[in-house]
Amino acid sequence: MPNKTPPVVSSQDINKIKEIVGKIDEVDITPYLLLSEKTQIPLLYEYPFLKAYLGLTTGEYLATENEIEKFLVNSTSFLSVHCEDNSLINEYKKEFVNELKYHCEIRGPNTELNSINSLIKIKNKIKNKTSIHVAHTTLIKSVEILREVGITFEVTPHHLLLNKKDFDRLGVWAKMNPPLRTKAEQEALFAAFLREEIPIIATDHAPHTREEKSEFFMNGIPGLETALPSLLNRLKPLNLTKMKLLVDALAINPRTLMNFQSKGVISVGEIADLTVIDLNLKRTVINDDLFTKCKWSPWKDEELQGWPVLTIHNGKITYNDL
Repeated sequence: MPNKTPPVVSSQDINKIKEIVGKIDEVDITPYLLLSEKTQIPLLYEYPFLKAYLGLTTGEYLATENEIEKFLVNSTSFLSVHCEDNSLINEYKKEFVNELKYHCEIRGPNTELNSINSLIKIKNKIKNKTSIHVAHTTLIKSVEILREVGITFEVTPHHLLLNKKDFDRLGVWAKMNPPLRTKAEQEALFAAFLREEIPIIATDHAPHTREEKSEFFMNGIPGLETALPSLLNRLKPLNLTKMKLLVDALAINPRTLMNFQSKGVISVGEIADLTVIDLNLKRTVINDDLFTKCKWSPWKDEELQGWPVLTIHNGKITYNDL
């Protein structure tokens, strides 16, 4: 994500990231460019993947509705938007003084719905072909609205599987933006996924260190290596219909949306990017055994069934636990 320090706003920033990730064999990493008043021109309108923040989260990188509208008028690049109404969040902060305890209330459902409605108004003003995508949707109402107006969206594994009771239990270790919702909301989202109404699952992987979480209450959780096991575990008993849902949401649909060629499918002539999963393998999530450098997970001490045992990236075996 581009909301780092320093933010990703120039060709130099993009090239630095590409130099680092080019040394990683296990996965492909494509950096986002930040949509902001500081972003380099003409890169802002030419780079293929951008992220805009309508609500403040990690970093002070807030996009205005005018900036988003101007971008959409001048570019057809893919724009992912973090939808939270920042002015409404600030109003709720006046009501709830303890920002950690009342995190879910401060960033309540209306902050997401108001922001999505603002984005729809912008879209309706633009006549050229635009590619707007809403990141980490958390509400069944949001899903219904976005499906109706034809804006693509994603849902995270943690919003499908965890809820406010987990936040009450885990505190800062389950603090992210947008926050976890009620159990009823979470169950409605999961039911929508089973009805094939949620096209994409994305982790919103945010591997803040233990110190950053415990001392500064940073927002976000790590989720890459637990995404598949946690979802497979929740989908038990598995069948081909459920497996297809996961494959579509994690591979096929993202490939189509992002226009990635030779990725996300198993076919003759395509690049061999494959994951072999042992659907019967049970493992307990142990923080220190995780590959992520932050070494913690909200699924700590939970036994999950269904783990990757072999990874092939660009035709080469990069992970083998067979």
